[in-house]
Amino acid sequence: MTYISNPPSVPASYAKALKPAVVRWCVPGWFWEVGNNTVVVLGRIYFEPIFVDTQTTFDRIGINVTGGDGLGGLADLRIFNEALGLPTSLILSAGTVSTNAPGAQEIVINQTLPRGYYFLAVRVDQAPTIRGIAAAGVGGKGTLVSGIALTNALTGFDLLIPSVDAAYADPAPAPTAVETCISAFVRLREA
Repeated sequence: MTYISNPPSVPASYAKALKPAVVRWCVPGWFWEVGNNTVVVLGRIYFEPIFVDTQTTFDRIGINVTGGDGLGGLADLRIFNEALGLPTSLILSAGTVSTNAPGAQEIVINQTLPRGYYFLAVRVDQAPTIRGIAAAGVGGKGTLVSGIALTNALTGFDLLIPSVDAAYADPAPAPTAVETCISAFVRLREA
């Protein structure tokens, strides 16, 4: 056997090649092919189930407003724990973003989520149009990769977003309806 007493140094670019500096917005646990624009119902909380497959730190939470309300509206973004397929206690009240005009709207956060299920949530005080996950796209629907049974009321696989017309609370108010995946509006950015 031959041993090298002074191995060559590792290039500084090696670590960057293993983990390149890529900005990645995601909806953890979801797979989809196309997006869809949807008018959001004023005062309705949309609870978006996610599955984080490995502990991850997120540095942004946001939405993509495609049709502003023009009325100075706000969207309140939050993260909730999950139990038995429903939102429970509040993890993060991130704050609000403007829905007045079209564009990407984001809030800086520093939130680490361990492996598990969670709910991203949005509630608006006007009625903007926000881009969500298309309920039907080329080759299929937006789906949770890992699957989650939200309620016994589900009648179609694309009805994955529990909702309720209520104010935010901790614990989360109990959902009274389910929406299609076009109501999956909230995104996280990996740190």
